[in-house]
Amino acid sequence: MVDRQVFRYTDSRGDTIIYKFDPKLISHPDESPITVFHEWRQDFHNRIQLTSTLLDKESVIERYKKDKKPAVGTLLWEGMDEQGKWVKCRFMPFERNERGFAVE
Repeated sequence: MVDRQVFRYTDSRGDTIIYKFDPKLISHPDESPITVFHEWRQDFHNRIQLTSTLLDKESVIERYKKDKKPAVGTLLWEGMDEQGKWVKCRFMPFERNERGFAVE
């Protein structure tokens, strides 16, 4: 499986924040399956430049505190895990949960 976009929003500065989730990392305790990207656009006289960067955990926490998005409990993924169990993964802020999600 590959990362899939699970949430996207425009922050107060007009930048796009994209949350992606990789289900194959659910059972890996040392890695979070959540990655967060920051996209912005710069308008120049003759062209537009789109830029995307991966945010570090501290930046994600800071943005969450300001924007409060996604909502706690947002469904990130539902399906079979590596052990064959049906699971639902819901968003939890990184300051509450080190990995950023909870499994039901």
